[in-house]
Amino acid sequence: MAFKAGGLISGLDTNTIIEQLIAIDKIPITKLQTKKAGFKSQVSALGRVKSSINKLITAAKDLDTTNEVLALKATSTDTDAFTATALGSAAQGSYTLEVASLAVAAKKRSAGFADAATTTVQAGTLNFSVKGDDAVEVKITEGDTLQEVAYNINQTVEGVSATIIFDGTKSYLSITNDETGHSIGSDPSSAMKVVETYTGTTGSALDLADVQTAQNAKMTIDGLNVEAETNKVSNAIAGVTMTLLDTTSKAETLAVKADPEQVNTNITGLVSAYNDVLTVLAKETTITQGTNRNATLGADPTLRTLRSTLSQLVTSEITSLSGQKYNSLASVGIKTGATGTLSITAKTLEDALAANLSSVGNIFTADDGIADKLVAALKPYVDLDGILATREDGISRSVKAIDKRIESMDARLAKYRTQLIRQFTSMENSLSAINQQQSSLAGIV
Repeated sequence: MAFKAGGLISGLDTNTIIEQLIAIDKIPITKLQTKKAGFKSQVSALGRVKSSINKLITAAKDLDTTNEVLALKATSTDTDAFTATALGSAAQGSYTLEVASLAVAAKKRSAGFADAATTTVQAGTLNFSVKGDDAVEVKITEGDTLQEVAYNINQTVEGVSATIIFDGTKSYLSITNDETGHSIGSDPSSAMKVVETYTGTTGSALDLADVQTAQNAKMTIDGLNVEAETNKVSNAIAGVTMTLLDTTSKAETLAVKADPEQVNTNITGLVSAYNDVLTVLAKETTITQGTNRNATLGADPTLRTLRSTLSQLVTSEITSLSGQKYNSLASVGIKTGATGTLSITAKTLEDALAANLSSVGNIFTADDGIADKLVAALKPYVDLDGILATREDGISRSVKAIDKRIESMDARLAKYRTQLIRQFTSMENSLSAINQQQSSLAGIV
């Protein structure tokens, strides 16, 4: 407990004296607390560095395949008849396309029933075979209504959908293939076969009839006949997916060419993430005259090494592309500035894409390309037991050591305070006794 009644006899401000003596001994603790705060600032800085590095690793992984780096634009001269998209791995070119027919799904419909919810279907079985798959049996039990039969079909048979159609007077069971077309080379009727067998004595038979026969899409590409089960054709031209919408009355053109704007956008994500790492490193390692060196990473050699490694990586030639015109970031218009950050010259990149699309992609996607090299260089820093984690662990141990020292010094100061209070209290008591003796002697005289 603090000493509150100081100086009653001596006239000294003993409370202030005690606090001043304690403050002198507390100076080392204050220095330790400042050092601890500096360590915590370093940990926060390391967290920001790790975050920026992880974002760069993600950006690099997002550009480690041709389809992720390159972008091609597929255009149609008749978008009412067909549209198309192209992966970065597709080849540039122009194709003559004619659409003769669209793919449609097989449909069957029952005879009309007075009421879907009450009129019963004759008991028996329906055996479904969808696109050549093994037959699946649907049982119709005595008393089943048209709605119940539709429900049982949907629950039992994969690849078809059953629903009720009401024309205003009667209800019909409509069954449609979930997918268009039929297996290429097979009879169109194989898309959906239904064998009806009736054993019941009440209700009416479905009497399913074909409403629409399955049909495949048919077209010619540069005069070559092409057939597909769906209207989304992705295996006719490598890397190109065509969506057929209507038949054509004449030959149309499908053009596949580089999309420099999209490529620029794709690469910009990596460039931005790279520049963010450099910005964070510069901020956390720069030391000025007023900088608290204990609260920054300016003295950390690992981060200076990282910055040097990144600079060398983005400015060097890709070894596997040696001798080729496009063998580095700089060769396609991605260069470093005075601060080391990257920037893209759009015109240079566009010219490179037009001249040799695949070579531009290889700069990023080759085994020794930018994407894999960045990931390989950065992962040792952010792995769970990596360079920065080890650095954080070391700082954390230092913080714990400081906490123990502060705890020990606080305990010692508490004892010292108690000792001072006891000493000053003893002094006041002694002075009080002396004063009482003086008063007694004065009374005798």
